[in-house]
Amino acid sequence: MAVWNVINHTELSSGNATLIDWTSISASYDHLFVDLSVRGDKSAKIVSYTVQFNGETSSTNYSYTNFYLQGTSVNVEKNTSQPTVAAYPRMVAGTGTANMFSGFQMWVPNYSNTSHFKPILATNPAASNSSTSAEFYYYEIAGMWANTDAVDQITITADSDNFVQYSSATLYGINGAA
Repeated sequence: MAVWNVINHTELSSGNATLIDWTSISASYDHLFVDLSVRGDKSAKIVSYTVQFNGETSSTNYSYTNFYLQGTSVNVEKNTSQPTVAAYPRMVAGTGTANMFSGFQMWVPNYSNTSHFKPILATNPAASNSSTSAEFYYYEIAGMWANTDAVDQITITADSDNFVQYSSATLYGINGAA
């Protein structure tokens, strides 16, 4: 039976946080799991944010493919426009439907193994209570961090806005055996 350990949980009591930065992540777990409920304050319905490992910004070390629904169309996006991040998810923003938050869940299996690259698998729904193309996204993200270093830092940064009050982020460490 898997054992889930809360490494860190943060809920913003006020807005204006531009990043979530978990540092010195222990290598004592088998896998990592990130769970976010976030909203931005920029004057837009949907905006982006980024996920990076260990402060890495090299365009040669990240790759991902998004399979996503935008409004009523299904699309595939490779990381050609944002290759310096592990994931480029979306969230509801300031002019989106009031009180809506967007989710993001990401697995990083075998994150502390130093003999192989790190795969990621993530899900990201972001809706502004509409089915028009610019107001609803649902992403399935498959990616790879081409680095053998153990993941000991995960940084999540709002692109051009802030995470608002009640945005929350939880980092779990998962062990496979009880």
